[in-house]
Amino acid sequence: LLDDGFTRDALRLTLIDESWSVVHLASHAELAANATASQLQLGDGALDVDLLAGLVAATRFRTRPLELLSLSACTTAADTRSGLGLAGIAVRSGARSVLGTLWNVQDDAAAELVVAFHRALHAGGVSRADALRSAQRALLARPETAHPGYWSGFVLVGSWL
Repeated sequence: LLDDGFTRDALRLTLIDESWSVVHLASHAELAANATASQLQLGDGALDVDLLAGLVAATRFRTRPLELLSLSACTTAADTRSGLGLAGIAVRSGARSVLGTLWNVQDDAAAELVVAFHRALHAGGVSRADALRSAQRALLARPETAHPGYWSGFVLVGSWL
């Protein structure tokens, strides 16, 4: 779902009516001290935490549950007052794992890290934690992305397996 096609209805249909086990949302997030005021930006406005929680919860008991929700928007796992932000809300709602960020991440480096993470998972034989570690180490190994600001803001919430 891209740009104007990334709407509440399209996301709802994708998460509920289709049986995806891995969903990646790359967008802008706004976290507030009050978790209920936090939101994820869509093409047609904001997705608040209650709607996100409801969409994730609807995937819980299907044959193929939501194994991994990747939120590569900025600060999706930040704010300890709201229990690791949007990532924590998604895990509490039923996602087995959520990849989130602790601060504003640089777009190009984030894209590289997320692609490497998903590529390692798709290849098989590694845990989610190992796939994230491998992706982070790949950025660390390159001089232009070696600074921790490029790779260390990503965290895995929920199951690391």
